[in-house]
Amino acid sequence: RFAPGLTGGAAFGEGGARDTRENRAAAEKALLRKLNMLDENDNQIPLPKQYVIWLWNACHLEFGTSVHYGTKVSSFITSRIPITVSMNILEVLVVYSLAIPGGLLAAVKRGRWFDRGWGLVTIALFSLPVIWTGSLAIAVFANPAWLGWFPSAGIHAIDTSHMTDWQYFRDFVWHLILPVSVMSLGGFAYLTKLQRASLLDNLHLDY
Repeated sequence: RFAPGLTGGAAFGEGGARDTRENRAAAEKALLRKLNMLDENDNQIPLPKQYVIWLWNACHLEFGTSVHYGTKVSSFITSRIPITVSMNILEVLVVYSLAIPGGLLAAVKRGRWFDRGWGLVTIALFSLPVIWTGSLAIAVFANPAWLGWFPSAGIHAIDTSHMTDWQYFRDFVWHLILPVSVMSLGGFAYLTKLQRASLLDNLHLDY
């Protein structure tokens, strides 16, 4: 209910000669009916009932229409599923390829400098909020005023018409390095601790 865009100019227009008060009122009522805040008689729907309607629609994968774009929200979600799956698969590969060897080595070298340093690093990574590390990574690694190594948004360059298949794939991977790295921090830290503890338990068993 408090999301931006549900009221004001973004939803009902910014004004103008043809944007009369009556037109704006009619547009506002039409939008509120679409959002299940008013019934067909323009009466206010109680807030608990609004929530039940929203929950019922969400369970049926019906999320309504975007106020800003005028397109069904489900179409936005569907179009972004492939990139989301790709990022999560890459995240799992990165996490397991680093966490398992690191946890095994920390357990074998228990109490030594590697174990202590590895534990300190993983605890620090696990404690950092992802939204903060993501913003910091963009500011440092994607900012041309700093390092500017990676792009700050998107999954491809703006113009890819001149690229070969290999260049297109490399550009795709290059755009994913920074977000996948940030996504991997929390899972990597948790899994390496779990792997270390599991191996230490097994090393103390009779077999």
